[in-house]
Amino acid sequence: ITFDNAGKCAFPNNTGNILQVVQSQKIDASSITGQTFTKIPGTDQGGSGSVFCVKITPSSSSNKILFSCQIPFATTLVSYGRLIRTVSGSDTVICVGTDRGNGQASFFVRSDATDHYYGSLPVNLEFLDTPNTTSEVQYSIEVNSLNSSGKCYIGRTHNETSVYGLATASTMTVKEVAA
Repeated sequence: ITFDNAGKCAFPNNTGNILQVVQSQKIDASSITGQTFTKIPGTDQGGSGSVFCVKITPSSSSNKILFSCQIPFATTLVSYGRLIRTVSGSDTVICVGTDRGNGQASFFVRSDATDHYYGSLPVNLEFLDTPNTTSEVQYSIEVNSLNSSGKCYIGRTHNETSVYGLATASTMTVKEVAA
């Protein structure tokens, strides 16, 4: 590792350098009911669309994308979440555990037994992806519940009308890393 005249770290051949950073923020609250994996409602970093996501176009197909998110989350039962990569309209589930026969392979599981009625806990993820493309890549989160009446709350608590029911912001960040 070397340092340039400005004191910035420079890796040999630029490998590992961060080439671009994009962040999307969700400041409104939403809830999703049921057993079907559903993308969190919202927009991309430019305020477009109906899905909370972040989009990036890699400059080289050999580069990697470092995805991270912080999403305040609460549930009425047991809920699951998974990371989705979308390229050219095709969704791929990435960074999930092994399916043990119940179809709920996820990167997080949240239970109302671990959530306080008035609180939400952050779901955090950092994942280094290799999308192998120079097309636009979209990252989003899908959530669902254990049964048809279970609810997932994003950016809010179970009891939104309580003085403790404050809305909190969610973020998704992607960084293109030179390979």
